[in-house]
Amino acid sequence: MGSDEEVMKIGKKLDKICSKKESAAQALDLLNALKKIPVDLEVLQKTRIGMTVNSLRKSVDDERLFLYQKV
Repeated sequence: MGSDEEVMKIGKKLDKICSKKESAAQALDLLNALKKIPVDLEVLQKTRIGMTVNSLRKSVDDERLFLYQKV
């Protein structure tokens, strides 16, 4: 499975969390998995994962999800 396919799969799960169909507690695990995948500009553009993560950031009240990214 290519990195773009893995990113797309995670992106779909994050979209479900944004739309409140699933628990936001899963988001941290998904973000950690996403962090381990090598992502280049082409994957970012193809999957639009940046927009998905930004949407998640705006829709989830739990600040812990995004504190770890300020490294």
